[in-house]
Amino acid sequence: MPSPNYSVVFWAPPAGATTAIAVGNVVLPSASDARSWVVATAANRNGRRSEGIAISATGGSGFGTFEILQSGTIDSTISGLAPSASRSLVRCSAIGTIERVDTNNVDPNVDDVIGLAEADGRVHLMFGLPFAELIAILSGRVV
Repeated sequence: MPSPNYSVVFWAPPAGATTAIAVGNVVLPSASDARSWVVATAANRNGRRSEGIAISATGGSGFGTFEILQSGTIDSTISGLAPSASRSLVRCSAIGTIERVDTNNVDPNVDDVIGLAEADGRVHLMFGLPFAELIAILSGRVV
């Protein structure tokens, strides 16, 4: 008997009436109102780690919410990643998008590592894992 496939998708309100969230933006709760969400730019993170990715968009009209995914696998249409020669860790970029990062050059004091990308651009999201555990899981290293 096959196992059920499912995921939980949360609906999140953007912070402020003019906040636009695009599909593929990495997000986190606003520092000023934890009930609303912002794009996880370097300025918005300010030492915090990102917590999800937008899988639908909001135009910033002040109405509606957007879908947020905090675990699971997303395809390249959401990740925005082009095909690559191999799997790689991914992090949140300074502008709040997903980017590949060389496992050997990951800096736990700087990089907000959020998962593992397959060569075809799919990403296995792993928000919130302790950094050392994430590296061990994704790179096969013993920490």
